[in-house]
Amino acid sequence: MDRIKPCYFLFPFLFTLPCFMGPTWCHTEAEILLKFRTSLTNYDSQLDDWNASGPGPCTGDNPNWTGIRCSNGSVFGLKLENMGLEGVIDIDTLKGLQLLRTVSFMINSFAGPFPDVNKLVYLRVLYLENNSLSGAIRDDGFAGMKALQKDFLGWNNSSGSIPKSLATLPKLLQLSLEWNHFEGRIPDFEQDNLSLVNLAYNNLYGPIPYGLSNMNPSFFAEKKKSGNNVTVGKISEDKSANYYKKLWENARLHFVRKERERFELQDLLRASAEVQGSGSSDFGWTRHGGEEVQANEQDGERGIS
Repeated sequence: MDRIKPCYFLFPFLFTLPCFMGPTWCHTEAEILLKFRTSLTNYDSQLDDWNASGPGPCTGDNPNWTGIRCSNGSVFGLKLENMGLEGVIDIDTLKGLQLLRTVSFMINSFAGPFPDVNKLVYLRVLYLENNSLSGAIRDDGFAGMKALQKDFLGWNNSSGSIPKSLATLPKLLQLSLEWNHFEGRIPDFEQDNLSLVNLAYNNLYGPIPYGLSNMNPSFFAEKKKSGNNVTVGKISEDKSANYYKKLWENARLHFVRKERERFELQDLLRASAEVQGSGSSDFGWTRHGGEEVQANEQDGERGIS
């Protein structure tokens, strides 16, 4: 019987396979970061310790390079804040950092279009506040970022509508978009655990969605220009249709005479003549929890009381 010979010739192919699957697999974290640095300008000597001849970015949980956050010897976060950085935020290069979870480039001078951050699908925290990023952000600009918990983009020059994909992020806890130029209506945020959504000083209008009704009113302060003066107003706090839909799901319809006697719809059908003869009537509906929201009908006019 012939022996099965080991296929030694396949070993080099197995080691080079990741390079065919994706070029970033073939680069060390140091090489990826050094390539990212080439997209930055105006950093002077602040990133001098980013060099290939010294120790790598991380030793265990301890960083060796400025602005690096480490976990078990791998780059976990980037914190390059208040450095006067300019240039381009090269997201395509940062994708090569497989364990990157937090990014903060706040208080710098990055300008131009908003970067394609949704390519960093595992990101948990994003801070881009206090830059000069401008233009509209695509509606799907945050699509697929299912791990994102904190997103701080305030104090930029972003415009257009607030991206609807922000309202679909399942783990989002905090969102800061204040002092931009966003306009239009606020998307319906339906996340259950939102603790902060700051949309102040944009050009928004319309009702505040029910999902944001527990936020501080100052988070919806609006800037209105009149000549060279800026006055502060508030977006309408009317509850959205989504509020009444949810309310209806937890309610049952009943009718109330002026004497506050309650009766159900079937009673009304059986005694419609009596109701019509009683003058004006109130129409109300009550939550199972006992809170009453009553609608009045009188002299052909309807309203909420």
